[in-house]
Amino acid sequence: MQNFRGIVRLANFLRPDLMVVTGDVVDNPREEYYELARQLISTLEMPVILVGGNHDHATEGNYFERHLAPWNGSVDIGPIHITTLDTGSGSIDGTLDEKQLAWLDRDLNEHPGAKYKVIMFHHPMFNANNPRNETVHKIYEICSRRGVNLILNGHMHRDIVFRGPVLTLVNPNGYEGGRPYTGIRILNFTDHGIEWKYAGGEKPLPLYDFKIWASQPNDGSTLGIVVRLANGWITPVHGVLKLRIGHGQELTAQGATVSETIRLEKYLVALFKIRLEPNEHKEISVFSAADKTPPVVRLRGSPLVRRGAMVTIVDVIWEIRDEILGVDKAEAYYSLDNKTWQSIPLEENRPQLFLGSIQVDKAVDRIFFYASAWDVKGLKASAKIESLLLGEEKVPERVSPFPATALAAMFLCLLLIVIVIALRRRSSKLSPNSQSLLSF
Repeated sequence: MQNFRGIVRLANFLRPDLMVVTGDVVDNPREEYYELARQLISTLEMPVILVGGNHDHATEGNYFERHLAPWNGSVDIGPIHITTLDTGSGSIDGTLDEKQLAWLDRDLNEHPGAKYKVIMFHHPMFNANNPRNETVHKIYEICSRRGVNLILNGHMHRDIVFRGPVLTLVNPNGYEGGRPYTGIRILNFTDHGIEWKYAGGEKPLPLYDFKIWASQPNDGSTLGIVVRLANGWITPVHGVLKLRIGHGQELTAQGATVSETIRLEKYLVALFKIRLEPNEHKEISVFSAADKTPPVVRLRGSPLVRRGAMVTIVDVIWEIRDEILGVDKAEAYYSLDNKTWQSIPLEENRPQLFLGSIQVDKAVDRIFFYASAWDVKGLKASAKIESLLLGEEKVPERVSPFPATALAAMFLCLLLIVIVIALRRRSSKLSPNSQSLLSF
């Protein structure tokens, strides 16, 4: 979620006319994650088009289409006609069935006047993971015949440029581990064609070389915010910061000049036009009240204890917030004896909610822990030291489904049956003409 929020901050700063995502928005079949993805995507300040990837297919329901986007669709954005297709849940190859291909052909035919036609689907269909995948020839034949200018794909986790019948760009993934690195592309649709190269080269822009950090949620719920920007790209970058500040006293900005202020009912919006040269850093502070108090640090709920074969893991959630300029740094600590302390990293999974995981040997029966935070001005606050017993849970004794008296009665009954059978057999031996039947 931190990574996704960083991508949203970067997109909002660059202010493109449109953002596109080529699949694998969610990597979990649980519906709540699709709802969370929608919530995070809704903070984008431009239209967004999503394509379903193989990881977006949930076995429990059609959550992607319910919460995010249609599997197959088309839309016009200015002079661009964009068509999206679902290539299925396959982990290696994707396919488009005859119904989808026929629909694509009709859709493109109905938009002959579009200056640009772009097709988006998750699995690339140009290389030979599956040489018998007939979809490859069919999709490119349709796209060539209908004047498609560009195909955008994902899935491969690496950057690929395919100059086939239609120019095809495959982006690396949007989290660490892309090849040659995690990256994005900026496509400029001009009167003269599509510009997509970065500084003269074909590789995408390295996503994490441009950093935007924010000390607060940018939703107007606080009276201040600090934003730090660092341009690690090799070209200058122009962007706009739109910062929302709660109503307080006079609005003050440091580090940049406010280009426009918009007063809304719930908060103020301060706009900054920013230009960053290569390797340039900026810190911008905006606030409507003086920051004179340290952050608030407190335990949120009860720790979650997970026991493994060799270790015990304790997940602790801390609520850490600052009403004015925000939290600059947060750390958690734990001890086995309340004397010697070790630090553990904290991860802000939700705004102002930080998760820390403590891992100890299974034999440990008690831990102590607390957290500290520093705001942007350097004011520090710490939570009180908490302790938690980790003693092994007592395994319940196995209880017989029958009480002891019932077991004794059953034993006596069986013994009586055995005696009766023995007597009958003895009787039959004594009297050859007698017959017996014992039923129970």
